[in-house]
Amino acid sequence: MTMGQTIGKFEVRRLLGQGAQSRVYLAWDPDLQREVAIKRLLPQRTGLPAAPQAEARNVSRLRHPNIVPIFDMGEQDGQAHLVFEYVAGQTLQQLMAKGALAPARAAELMVGVLEALEQAHAQGVIHRDLKPSNILVDAGGQPRVMDFGIASRVAAPQGVEEGLVGSPAYMAPEYVRTRDAGPQYDVFAAGLILFEMLSGRRAVQGEHALQAIHQLANMPLVFPAEVALDGRLQDIVAKATAKEPELRYASAQQMREALQAYLRPAVNAAGDGGRQSTLEFLLRRMKVKSDFPAMSTAINAIQRLAASEKADIQKLSNAILKDFALTNKILRLVNSAYYPKLSGERIRTVSRAIVMLGFDAVRGIAISLMLFEHIGDRKQAGVLREEFLRSNLGGMLGRELGAKLLPGHGEEAFICALFHDLGRLLAHYYFWEEAETIARLVAAEGCTQDEAALRVLGISYQDLGVGVARSWGFPEPIVHSMRRLPPGKPPVARSQDEQLRLLSACAGEACAILDSGADRSTAMAALAARFRDSLGLGERQLNDAIKQAALGLAELSGTLGIDLARSRLGQKLSDTPVPETPAAHVASCELRVDDAAAAELVESGNAEAILAAGIQEVSKALLDDLPLTELLQIVTETVYRSTRVNRVLMCLRDERKPLMRARFGFGNGCDELVKQFEFPLAGSDLFNLILGKDSDVLIRDAGDAKVRARLPPWYLSRVDAPTFLVFPLNVRGTPAAMIYADSDKPGAISVSDKELSLLHTLRNQAVLAIRQAR
Repeated sequence: MTMGQTIGKFEVRRLLGQGAQSRVYLAWDPDLQREVAIKRLLPQRTGLPAAPQAEARNVSRLRHPNIVPIFDMGEQDGQAHLVFEYVAGQTLQQLMAKGALAPARAAELMVGVLEALEQAHAQGVIHRDLKPSNILVDAGGQPRVMDFGIASRVAAPQGVEEGLVGSPAYMAPEYVRTRDAGPQYDVFAAGLILFEMLSGRRAVQGEHALQAIHQLANMPLVFPAEVALDGRLQDIVAKATAKEPELRYASAQQMREALQAYLRPAVNAAGDGGRQSTLEFLLRRMKVKSDFPAMSTAINAIQRLAASEKADIQKLSNAILKDFALTNKILRLVNSAYYPKLSGERIRTVSRAIVMLGFDAVRGIAISLMLFEHIGDRKQAGVLREEFLRSNLGGMLGRELGAKLLPGHGEEAFICALFHDLGRLLAHYYFWEEAETIARLVAAEGCTQDEAALRVLGISYQDLGVGVARSWGFPEPIVHSMRRLPPGKPPVARSQDEQLRLLSACAGEACAILDSGADRSTAMAALAARFRDSLGLGERQLNDAIKQAALGLAELSGTLGIDLARSRLGQKLSDTPVPETPAAHVASCELRVDDAAAAELVESGNAEAILAAGIQEVSKALLDDLPLTELLQIVTETVYRSTRVNRVLMCLRDERKPLMRARFGFGNGCDELVKQFEFPLAGSDLFNLILGKDSDVLIRDAGDAKVRARLPPWYLSRVDAPTFLVFPLNVRGTPAAMIYADSDKPGAISVSDKELSLLHTLRNQAVLAIRQAR
């Protein structure tokens, strides 16, 4: 088509542009005496719209200052054409060819584009091919969206098209997967265009369609190092281009409002608002992962216990016992050679582990293992194991340094050092592609990992870790210890919190050295010199602590079934001599064949093995004169683990009133039930009858009319379990205590004769302990 030819009544003047599906001409309308733009569709191809009339009707309904309107339509020589208003100016693509736009200008242009999309979406029209060449910037500098030429109705049936329609470099990932093109498809494209305006480069660098589609689905957007942007603007781009639709702006209106808030910030707005919004966005991304809510809940629960005024052994035990696999891993680890103060004694219950090792030690072990439990079978599991090992090496090194330099606070130092680089660990867990990009930037440009993370995630690893730690309820000393130290020798700490921060930083830097290819002896000497004045750290102390931490890491790896020798960190630790363990201790810690078999049965959930182990534990506790409450906690835990019940309560007789009251328990909802489970030691109800006869009773069906007639009103209103078990603990014929266990499934409690015999033995041990305590 050349100048002077006509399309219908319109006189062609020149070619304005050409795409894969059409050519656009500048033409003259002789009737209305005005210039128009005519889009002439190329011959139909598979997957392209078959009805330009429907297309024209869709667009003709749109009336908005930022939309190029359609005037007419027709067909000539078998080719359909659409007639649009001619807009003098240039395309956004031509404008961007001159370089990146100023942030405010880019935001202003995108606001206009989004207003146009809002209007279209309200009419049920999706653009589906939004890109810089389809956005005109008129003589007044206003954006005008054109070429809704492949738009689709929102309510149209899905799966009509067989092929992909649109430009691959701007296609939303969910459209490629499902052919679902809704408003968020256009939002995604708008986010990519905003990125391109701000960065001055294409969002997708692939030359072919499949390359572009793969990049958009799998690779994170990274702003060039020279682009310095407000965190709020980075957050808007990140949210608009989120690969998961549920994390993206739900509408063009939402994205427009976010940009307008950026352009007109509130008076005295907080300077870190952009960082906070980025953190909130990343937290939302993490929460849609199936394991994050569960891990957050578990860690938060344990942290709340640690934050209480009094460390509660029973509550920590209960939190751990809810996870059978976690319980077994903790018991294996606390019986390893890394805990020499046990003098060869084998620990068989979580309650005993807390008594022997301390609340903080078991809490730290539990949280560390929770992180490992959520590695799962991810495709990046190998890298995640490396990060897990590195974090734990840091924690163990912090513990060793803390024991020497901050006596009495070694376990606090373990927790602080374990989570010193939490942001890095979480990035590898939940933002795998971004973490890989960050590592490449650090290697290629020599920047710090926090600088690279800021460019890729919009937030540093440090701030990501701090934000998540606060959402998990971590106390301020742990949060404070995550903050990086400035270069040079740090000043002497003036508070315990600052000492913990210095210990964590030292442990973290030592791990980085061990994990790198640096000259270790030189680097460690420099590290010791850096912390000599502030911590009183000598080079020999540092190396000794590393040796002990390496031993601890080996024990942890063995417990979890990790082949440390084949790991990257393990290979770099291979030339670290592990201190010899005294022969007597080795002999006492090594399991005999029968002990090993028993331990295997316990871990498999064998009730008889669990009861036998618990009886041994109580026997040792009786010889050690363990406080009565702690011994009864071991008894209660053993009953809970062996009987496959929902919960177990330990009830004790009130010393001042004739009442039997629950004091503690394990299992679902026991914290609330403990407050309500009490009854007077008088009357003819079922519980008083059982106590009076001093007989162990299993009620298989509490719904039986005869049983129900004997159940007291308080029990029916507060508990009313379908099946339960009662063990009275009478001393010289007088009720002193009672073990109660129940299940919410009728007939679910089943006890063999052998198990019942072992339970009787355990019950008798508890009676003996009560008698000795009087």
